[in-house]
Amino acid sequence: MNIVVLCGGLSPERNVSLSSGTKIASALMDLGHKVVLVDMFFGLEDYAGGLEGIFDAPPALGGTRIDEAAPDLEVVRASRKLRSDSMFGDRVLEVCGMADIVFMALHGRCGEDGKVQAAFDLLGIKYTGSGHLGSAIAMDKDLTKRVVAPLGVLTPEWKLYDARTLDPEAVCAEAALPCVVKPVDSGSSIGVDIAHTRVELLRALDSARAEGGALYMGRPENDQSYMLCRILPEQLRRLVLPLGGMIKAETRALAEKWGLPAAKKPDSMELCFVPDGDYAAWLDRRGDAPAPGELIFEGRAVARHGGIHRYTLGQRRGLGYAAGRRVYVSEIRPETGEVVLAEGAGLFVSEFTAGDMRWLVPAPEEPFDCAVRIRHSRALAPARALPLPGGRLRFTAAAPLRAPTPGQAAAVYVGSQVLGGGFLLHDTKDTN
Repeated sequence: MNIVVLCGGLSPERNVSLSSGTKIASALMDLGHKVVLVDMFFGLEDYAGGLEGIFDAPPALGGTRIDEAAPDLEVVRASRKLRSDSMFGDRVLEVCGMADIVFMALHGRCGEDGKVQAAFDLLGIKYTGSGHLGSAIAMDKDLTKRVVAPLGVLTPEWKLYDARTLDPEAVCAEAALPCVVKPVDSGSSIGVDIAHTRVELLRALDSARAEGGALYMGRPENDQSYMLCRILPEQLRRLVLPLGGMIKAETRALAEKWGLPAAKKPDSMELCFVPDGDYAAWLDRRGDAPAPGELIFEGRAVARHGGIHRYTLGQRRGLGYAAGRRVYVSEIRPETGEVVLAEGAGLFVSEFTAGDMRWLVPAPEEPFDCAVRIRHSRALAPARALPLPGGRLRFTAAAPLRAPTPGQAAAVYVGSQVLGGGFLLHDTKDTN
């Protein structure tokens, strides 16, 4: 028989699929079959011969890329020559249509969720395994349980949670331990944990939610997602963040239990290389400080200052000028070295723009509702986001925010999921 062994794809289980596909192809060839091993995502882009003779070609010419190392899906995606969003690579459907049967060695969402099977059913391509409907149902663990439980199939009690709105503390309060935590639509035991304690449950929830390269907020007491908003998907997939579901006291208790010196180390609130928190003096000592300039109040220069590095938007104390009433830094102009002072109302803006956006999800092309955080200590602010040319994102906040500062990071959220982040630009508009 002429057999295509289909493997690879873009699932997090890509490496499992490549490994099992290679072994299946080898076994089938030992039985005397003519086999073409095909990576579904790349297809035959490295095969220069004609399709009419592909089953007679040496297996190495089948156009596959076999790598049993852990997959970096973003690197895989970027390396494909075929610039298409199709899940099928170069001539995959054509060569599958020529086979007597396609042996499905795909794992995970790409291949076990019914999409490939549905395409083959429409094209009349024969394949091994379940049909598209059975595959789609079985891929969704919640749907599978809801289908089989009324038919008398014994299945443990379960509850489905939305990763975007999940409250880990609420789960801990209602879960019976020990319990199994797993993503609803993954395979190969990826993201699966058995939790015996509350700490293990919190860690398991983080692992299950992060499966596939998504980033979510941690516990409110010590959420650090704002600081991670600009990492890239390929970086996130290599990270393990076991402390996201733990508060600092729990972390210190574990460190003390394991004899780690950090258990007694004081909390650090500043940059390690500026222990006294005096950033201006640190720049002065390095010789990198900006030159002195003018303080501007009510449209005129009222005093000289020692450099814009000594000021931040919203600052009220240490301005170097007594206005006779309460004023704040409302604008810093690096180009001219001017620092603008204003009364408090001028600090509040409802529209601001972030640039140099990095995304953990496909970059949005249409306006969308979100929440934005512009400082680590600030609460999430509901906003409408408008994608602009040049990788910029324009925010219209539901309520004016105090002193969005150019250069600050702006983290974008939908529910508890971090979509990405950028840096605030100097085009902030005053709404007062």
